[in-house]
Amino acid sequence: MGVKAVDHWTLGHFIMGMLTTMSVCPHHPGVGILLGNMVHAYLEELEKDYQKGVLVESQRNHIGDYVAFAIGSFVGIFFTFITIKYPILRWMILIFVAWWAVQEWGREKWPNSWYFDGAGSPFHWFGTVTALVKNEKK
Repeated sequence: MGVKAVDHWTLGHFIMGMLTTMSVCPHHPGVGILLGNMVHAYLEELEKDYQKGVLVESQRNHIGDYVAFAIGSFVGIFFTFITIKYPILRWMILIFVAWWAVQEWGREKWPNSWYFDGAGSPFHWFGTVTALVKNEKK
């Protein structure tokens, strides 16, 4: 969430794009790129641009998120050899990516009642990194 094209969530979009390509179908990375970017586009469209009348997600930020995820997806092609060589790692990454997608979907679909509020939770890995960078306690 943000109003700038590049913000502290950009790196997360890039990493998730890489992990998606590496884990969804490493023998045919085009499948992972296509599916990953389709699911990501759906999740981006679910995001609420306004909360309590305040712009929290601009169109510029949506485009930045799309681009970061897509670039990460293509970079992930160069790392598919790892998940091909170590299939258990592939399944671990795939479970993580699926978990991430479900919790983001739920957070955006039911912002006030979703039990696992990812972005606001101190246990959310990007939120934790942001808190450490800003040196704030959550």
